Amino acid sequence: MLGGDTAALHRLDARQLADSALRYYYLSARLGYVDTSDYYPVRQLEAFRQQPCNPSFVPFDSHPRGAFLPPDYLANLKANWMTRFDVKYCDVLDRSESVAKSIGKQLAGLQEDPLFGAELPEGSEAYRFTWLRPSLPPLMVRVESNGFQHQLCWKLGTNIDHYRDACQLSDSGSRLLTDGEWDEVKALMTEARLDSLENHIERSFHDDARWFVEHLDGSRFKALYLTNPPESLITACLYLVRLTGEKIPLWY
Repeated sequence: MLGGDTAALHRLDARQLADSALRYYYLSARLGYVDTSDYYPVRQLEAFRQQPCNPSFVPFDSHPRGAFLPPDYLANLKANWMTRFDVKYCDVLDRSESVAKSIGKQLAGLQEDPLFGAELPEGSEAYRFTWLRPSLPPLMVRVESNGFQHQLCWKLGTNIDHYRDACQLSDSGSRLLTDGEWDEVKALMTEARLDSLENHIERSFHDDARWFVEHLDGSRFKALYLTNPPESLITACLYLVRLTGEKIPLWY
């Protein structure tokens, strides 16, 4: 009996915390303070309470027009996220949104367009690698193919604090790739399992390089953000850098 009573008290405490949290979020919504990191915890709490959301709560726009990434994209949400009560989605979503905004800011500064939400003609695809390294200018390498012609474009930003400030374009170039070079890009990205890897957005205690890779195949989009990528992905990304033909430092 004692064990049963204790468990019931724990459930009651959790229910009260959930109710209190929901009241806070609903108040925030009425005051206009709701953002991305609020949306998922609210849905999570509703699942815990087994009660629907208050109609006054308006969720955020999960696919904003013109965004380089949706704010929740890097959170690695699973199909059962709503009932994963062990995950603190406030922290996960806040970090995801922060990184997505930071990446978008750098790519916009490099005068790039979003691949997310874009659609290429049938048989066309593109890879884009954005490399953010401490004390070095941001670098972007994009390769595109329409099945007949393959082109590489690279852009270098200004050497600034790219974790806080948007860079500006300082240098750029382009060249055509041979069929063999494009085939090697495809082979290395396939070997790196780009389309099956998960994002890693944990905070780091040391100043790591950030590796951001995107793949657009027709309308299918995949993006990957890592601070400690597997060797196979490092090999694929550094191959793109070498293809520029520029003397770009490869240390990270």
